[in-house]
Amino acid sequence: MADQIMRVRLSTPAAPQAGPVLTPTVVSVGAVTPATVSVNYETLPGNQPHTYSNFVAIWQSTMIPWGAPPLKVQPIPTDGQSGSTTITGLSVQEKPYIVGYGVGSDITAICASDVVYVGGQAGPSQSLTIGLASIAADSLVIHYQTLAGYLPMTAKNWVGLWQGQASPYYSGGPMAKGAPDQDVSDGYIAMNGLSLSFGTTYTLVYFTGPTRTEAAATLTFTTSG
Repeated sequence: MADQIMRVRLSTPAAPQAGPVLTPTVVSVGAVTPATVSVNYETLPGNQPHTYSNFVAIWQSTMIPWGAPPLKVQPIPTDGQSGSTTITGLSVQEKPYIVGYGVGSDITAICASDVVYVGGQAGPSQSLTIGLASIAADSLVIHYQTLAGYLPMTAKNWVGLWQGQASPYYSGGPMAKGAPDQDVSDGYIAMNGLSLSFGTTYTLVYFTGPTRTEAAATLTFTTSG
């Protein structure tokens, strides 16, 4: 029946009876010197950070001031999906700094951040996340959380749905798309007119821009069967 509610279970072979699997982009601040800040990052499987214009940027703040230019932007120099880089040419003071990781060339491609208090403890880190708010055979509702103060509709964010354990970089076109209809950092996206099969694995991908190289997070789930 079209309106029958589906339960969801994890799609990974290691734990086929658990819940959906979220894979976000993650960034963390490492060593800090008076002129440099080291940054560690973990991006999505298949990402090529240098080829896809990934970068890290830093501000003197505890929240990314989206309308203000960063103190420095450091392109990611290699194509490994995880690694580290060092932001140079700084004049670090004993104040809080926030580092953002972008999965595209624009500041609006930033989907992960970390705060460091120089001379003190590390601050909170944050990553863009997605989850399933509800699911039926012909529709689903996605709950998304971006970084604080972010405007996802203005930045042309969108979500794609693929059947199977799909890669945003190497799969064909999505079976369905959805996009935020408000500029809120914590909201919902509906996908209607679907035809989801029982006992089948699907992948949701959240993108921070119009191109499929700007993937920020994935959620893989399997419908009950």
